[in-house]
Amino acid sequence: MASSCGTLRLRPTPPAAGAAPLQLIAPDSAGPLPDDVREVLLETARRVSRFVGMDGQLDEALLQDYLRLKCEERPSYLATYSDFAVNVKQPEQLSVEWLTELKELHRVKVVGELAIMSLVGGGFRAFGFGNMNGYMGGLWHEPHESGSFHASDEL
Repeated sequence: MASSCGTLRLRPTPPAAGAAPLQLIAPDSAGPLPDDVREVLLETARRVSRFVGMDGQLDEALLQDYLRLKCEERPSYLATYSDFAVNVKQPEQLSVEWLTELKELHRVKVVGELAIMSLVGGGFRAFGFGNMNGYMGGLWHEPHESGSFHASDEL
């Protein structure tokens, strides 16, 4: 995860042999996102944005639509989001320690996806980029300007 203080990397615990993939809690229980749960998720997204140096760039309307769809459509994140809101103590400031203490489900499916949506929904502007058609490859129309990858003839 990139932040204003450099790149932070969590070392994922390798899954045990034969372990089941990460599963949402009650993915068939779709429904509207309660206001209190939505506010916890939005505040978490605000903290993530500040932590990675994108303060003020979070498109909350877009994020709320994303959260609503993740809860109302199957597989639903509603029970997972509700569990996060009830059982995770929110820190004043995000830290690597806080992230590593989270259950993997909360770290990946809640905080991780909020970070991705923050970046896709406006964070690129915080780093001086314009509209990004895909965030992994850099500026597709100006590859030499973006610095994110090299054209194949430059290798």
